[in-house]
Amino acid sequence: MKNTFFFCFFLSFLFFACEKPPVEIEYAISSSSLNFEAIGGQAEFTVTVKSPAIIDSVKASDTWCRVSTNDASPMSVIVTVLPNTQGRVRNTSIVVSLSLDETITFATIPVSQKAAYIGEWVLINGVKWATCNVNTPGRFAAKPEDAGMFYQWNSIIGWSATDPMISSNGGTHWSSFGAEGEIWKKANDPCPMGWRVPTTAELHSLAGASSKWTTQNGVNGRLFGSDKPFLFLPAAGNRNHNNGTTGNTGTHGQYWSSSGDGANAFYLYFYDANIHANSSANRAYGFSVRCVQE
Repeated sequence: MKNTFFFCFFLSFLFFACEKPPVEIEYAISSSSLNFEAIGGQAEFTVTVKSPAIIDSVKASDTWCRVSTNDASPMSVIVTVLPNTQGRVRNTSIVVSLSLDETITFATIPVSQKAAYIGEWVLINGVKWATCNVNTPGRFAAKPEDAGMFYQWNSIIGWSATDPMISSNGGTHWSSFGAEGEIWKKANDPCPMGWRVPTTAELHSLAGASSKWTTQNGVNGRLFGSDKPFLFLPAAGNRNHNNGTTGNTGTHGQYWSSSGDGANAFYLYFYDANIHANSSANRAYGFSVRCVQE
């Protein structure tokens, strides 16, 4: 019995003495975390691992976050995040699995996406109007008096409301050809998530509300509503359909509807003495966009 005990003890000692110590996998990831706007988009990071260790997999934990990779070294990981239409921030992670012999290591990259921007609104005749013009696609201007950017009808590309003329994509070439179609396509809607370009009927309803020409914080425009809170639309002017030059700044406000009118499209038009909602203009004009809540 005693010999058996010492023999088992010897085998146990031999097993632990021969067991290999854990192997540390050396790697580097170029981004510690990723942050996205509500509109979504893409980001890229790299994963570098010291040979002979390998990268087994790169996976996202949720379906709204997708990854694609290449086989190069270092490995390039492209992350695509879908638009967030929820009114809350959402979080997930990307998990990188690395291995060397029997050792497996997991690296986690947190991913965060902002909530859909459901900003302040003013209720006019049953329609919830955004308090600011659209600036760059998917974003409102900072203040009600800000002009934001000009948009050609059925286009998601914004143009500066002042000189020099430059687009939200960084371009400077103005096209005098308007978009086709009878309705402003959802894919081309520059409004933030939860908002859209108003219909002609909604612009008619706004034009029929109580309004007056005024100056707000040094900016000319029109104030809508019969009681607080009021809705202010700045007289931002436009960009000419032929060459993109600015005009009517401070004297006229021109706001697109989502409805086409043959070769033209309907829009809201106002100045100090009057307001019209049954006007139509060449689709290549650059007008302001004021969104309504969906």
